[in-house]
Amino acid sequence: MKTYIVPVVWCCSANLEIEAESLEEAVIKADDIDMPSYEDWNYLDGSWEVDHESLEFFNSNEEQ
Repeated sequence: MKTYIVPVVWCCSANLEIEAESLEEAVIKADDIDMPSYEDWNYLDGSWEVDHESLEFFNSNEEQ
């Protein structure tokens, strides 16, 4: 049996507590922050899908 690489993508969300002088400043700071640790994320239901655009790239050496 062969092994294939099947890339998948999904969406997650998180809430960040950011100290700032205004909401606009907080948003700017949020754009520059490192990603939160995995345990702080929430999976968005229904967002799991195969990345068909990358599928061929990862398996291009396989005979069809």
